[in-house]
Amino acid sequence: MNMDKATALLKDARTKLGPKISVAKSFMKENAFLTLWSISGVLAVFIPVIHWNNMKRDFYKNYGYYIEYQNNNNQEEYENGGNNDDNNNNAYNRVYQSNGRYYYVPKTCHWWQIQCRQHQSSYIQTKTSKDDDQNGNLPSWFTFFGGASESELRFREENGYNNPRAGSLSFVYAVSLVWFITLLLWGGFVIYKKSPTLGMVATLLAVFAQFSIMMIVLLIQGPISTDSDELETNIFGWYGQLGVLMTYSNFWMALYCITFSGLIAAREYLTPQPSSDKGSVAIGDEKAQPMMKVEA
Repeated sequence: MNMDKATALLKDARTKLGPKISVAKSFMKENAFLTLWSISGVLAVFIPVIHWNNMKRDFYKNYGYYIEYQNNNNQEEYENGGNNDDNNNNAYNRVYQSNGRYYYVPKTCHWWQIQCRQHQSSYIQTKTSKDDDQNGNLPSWFTFFGGASESELRFREENGYNNPRAGSLSFVYAVSLVWFITLLLWGGFVIYKKSPTLGMVATLLAVFAQFSIMMIVLLIQGPISTDSDELETNIFGWYGQLGVLMTYSNFWMALYCITFSGLIAAREYLTPQPSSDKGSVAIGDEKAQPMMKVEA
């Protein structure tokens, strides 16, 4: 009975979905380039994420679980030993005085918590001003966009504060994805409507490819770290850095943009253009207007 019910349900589903599947297949055949554009764009977004997660999972299976065990032991020893440079019982907050007022400074501030980041940065700068003479001379816009001196970064790492650059990388990665998806949707609409602005899509693809290549160079030279001291506590190792994911994503987005900008240019070049001589009049045309005589 169960097999009969399952067979009946499958037949019913085929009957209901059959026309819709036929319409979808005919649409994909008529719009093959649009289908290729859409599928390739989705793959360019998800392949880097899948590959990055697979590499992180492999590292965790081999080494990460042991690093996580060590990190937990070190955290327990730190809390039980009362290692607190501010004589504050709360291991996750600090208190500092500014303009006669006291502030609690959490160790973790998200990138959108501007006031929290300002208090945290001011507190850390007062603690590291003796080690770095240039720390107090840093402009506010530098710290606002995630900048920090070497002494500040070292203090954050030693005392468990979050790295201000992490939020900046997340913001840049999110904006890059938003612009790429916007370009993907707009380009798909132009291709579907067969709009004459397809050449502009190819130009924007070339510009975005250049932007992605520059991002790869900057990420490799800057945010991606190879320092063993910085990576020894990361349970995902080198692959646990967001900059690695951003490099993978920018590579695939650049590859996508270069490929389809070339395909669009070749498609436009090989497609015969309609004749634009509609207003010309053939010689000997009976309907042609006679020439006007000009009297002297």
